[in-house]
Formats: sequence, structure tokens, C-alpha cells
Amino acid sequence: MQKVIIPLSKSKMILLFTVSVLFITIGYWVFGLDTAYIESNRRFNNPFLVHGIGLMSAILGVFCVIAIVRRLADPAAGLIMDEFGITDNSAAFSLGLIPWSDISGFEICQVQWQRFLCILLKDPDAYISKLGIVKQALLKANRRIVTSPVAINSNSLSISFDELVTLIEQYFAAYNNSSKPTQLSNTTQSKD
Repeated sequence: MQKVIIPLSKSKMILLFTVSVLFITIGYWVFGLDTAYIESNRRFNNPFLVHGIGLMSAILGVFCVIAIVRRLADPAAGLIMDEFGITDNSAAFSLGLIPWSDISGFEICQVQWQRFLCILLKDPDAYISKLGIVKQALLKANRRIVTSPVAINSNSLSISFDELVTLIEQYFAAYNNSSKPTQLSNTTQSKD
């Protein structure tokens, strides 16, 4: 099989950038609301809570904008599959090349309306331990939510989710050293 290079989708990234800027704008507006106005409302009349939500929204938006700008400026492909393994650059934290021999299988996870292709690693802690403290914490949290530190979402890739699943199944079947084929299982989670 030939090497497959899936680029990042610039149009999807620009849409995510726009949503992030909207988060910053709304967060700034909510943070700047007058205390008397907040206290006069029936619901959400706690100024500390409302201002906190506004501040957190703005901060989240800033972090997303930074990550998206870095992705847009990065010439690396979003996802590469070849005989050696998978290199995922679509997420904010990439683990680099993951050899097929380190992969035990895949799982389709869903959190709210988002579907993820989770790469089940034989030794996920070995990959996580190579990273800095902040990235380790984020990947461990990711692992608690979707069963794996590596979860690929096609939102930033120029490929549909179903096409992504089909391609990975084909490559895993062709290059995995295990003699038994793997079946993709579906896991649905509702994390609020």
C-alpha cells in the first residue's frame, strides 16, 4: 500500500478559528457586564459566577486561537499512514509516529455529538511519559474520557470520519503484526 498523507483542512480550521474568536468576544462581553445588571436577573444573578464564566470562555478562546494559528502555520500533514505506522498531527498534542506494532486496536468513541477514532495502544503510559507535565495531564484526561490518549477527530482533516475509519482499518489489516483481525467497536459517552 502507498503512503497516505491527509492534509489539514484549511476551511475547517478557519471555521474553528472563527468560533474561537466568537468565544473570546462573548466571554469578554460577559466578563464586562455590570454587577448590578447581573444581580437584577432572575437566573444567573451571581456576579462572581457570571464573570468567571465570561473569563473562562475568553481564556479558552485565546488558547484555541493560538493552537489553530500554530496549526495553520505548520506545513506538516494532518495525518500520515504508511507501512511503519500512523503519524497524527491533527491534534494539539501529537505523539509522533505510532508504529503498527504498538497498536492493539481501535475504538470509535462519541462524546456528545463528536466522534473520535481512538487508537488503543499496547502501552499508553510509555507514550505519555515522554511528554512534558502539562501534555501528560491533558493526555491522561483524554484517556479517562475516551479510553485512549490518542483520539483522532476528522474535524481538522480534509477527510470525512467514515473515510478515515476505512483507511485506518485497511492499513491496520495490512501492516499489523498480529495474526487476528481487529473489529472496531463503538463506545458512546455523554460527558457534560
